[in-house]
Amino acid sequence: MQKISTATLFAIIIGISGCDVPSDDPIPDMASRGASTADHTDDSDAGASVFADDTSDSEASDAALYGASREEVSAVPDTLLPEGEAPPPAIVQKAVVSGFTAMSINTRAELDSGDHAWSVLRPRVTKMIKSYVSNGSAGPDLIGLQEVTPTIRDQLSADLQKYWWVYVDRNDGKGNAVFVNTARFDVLSYTFRDVFNGARDGSCTWQDDEDPNNRPIQKIRLRDKQSMRILYLFNTHYPSKHSCERHGMTNIMSEYIAGREVQPSDVLMVGDLNDGIEADGRYNGSYSSLESQTGLTGSYAAKNQIGTATQYRSTNKDNVIIPELLPNVVYREIWNPAARSGRLIDHILFSSRARILSSSVDRTVFTTGGTAVPCATITGGKCPNGMTVSSLNCYSDHWAVVARIAGQ
Repeated sequence: MQKISTATLFAIIIGISGCDVPSDDPIPDMASRGASTADHTDDSDAGASVFADDTSDSEASDAALYGASREEVSAVPDTLLPEGEAPPPAIVQKAVVSGFTAMSINTRAELDSGDHAWSVLRPRVTKMIKSYVSNGSAGPDLIGLQEVTPTIRDQLSADLQKYWWVYVDRNDGKGNAVFVNTARFDVLSYTFRDVFNGARDGSCTWQDDEDPNNRPIQKIRLRDKQSMRILYLFNTHYPSKHSCERHGMTNIMSEYIAGREVQPSDVLMVGDLNDGIEADGRYNGSYSSLESQTGLTGSYAAKNQIGTATQYRSTNKDNVIIPELLPNVVYREIWNPAARSGRLIDHILFSSRARILSSSVDRTVFTTGGTAVPCATITGGKCPNGMTVSSLNCYSDHWAVVARIAGQ
């Protein structure tokens, strides 16, 4: 009797059962499908068949790629992921695996004019991002962006010229984007999950002021070309108005992370969570619950002192009372380049505390002429180079958060 090998038997079983085994092949060459789908921000145009459920996954299907979805995918150069390319060989044991750099940044959409108009901020953001050299080129390997408009997305892509990107809007003209350095990572799959108000407000009461906007969660499955490890990248922007909704977002995010298709796998979560660590070191409830439910570790707290002596504020907006308009208390929002003490609400979390090498809040400020000035510390109102910090300018109303992660 002819013997059947274990591998052959397994193949027969799979064929009979029709199991869907996740593929580790990179996504097809997007250039062959056209560059980018048209913008869709109207709820009625989102497509009932794709977005029928508030919390369902909206897969990047053929229909989505051809414009039936709010998701947008950039063209991938022909030379990047050639069709039919065999998977890279397994990395040899003695190979050196370098680390990679991740960034999270809220780009403020296009909400302002004058000194804070996107046309003014654009070169500052670009210079700040390019100041991080990773794997031989300017810019982090992975970037999660929040409050991105299609204009910001396209212009940053053109300015940086390093990244494959995927974008999803939240039905109000702005959204989230993920930029991936494809010299370091293969993009295996991408999708997102819509999280509308009704899906996240279970603990809210009628008295709570709630955010009406959709807050989608992006999920991108990557393969590190050096270590061959699978990495899931999640990017989101939690609601800003009430903590009850942020608790709901944490529950949905934790469920989404736990349900990833390939396990074990690395997980990197980035985003503006509108919660996190207070100036005195206390953890907000939704953020503490996020770490507890997912097992992820916040990169900044893992590598820096947290408490009253630490200055890790990740926003630089101050609301200043205008004296001449008293007793009607009116606030004017200013961007304060000296903002340091306060809450950390922008985060990078990773699944292995031991592999977090470093993390920082980027304090680059700029002269009126556009020169970048590193200003991590302030002494006597001056940056380390002696320039007065109050005379300098911010690149956004949030400081970017950056982390360096060991490859394995």
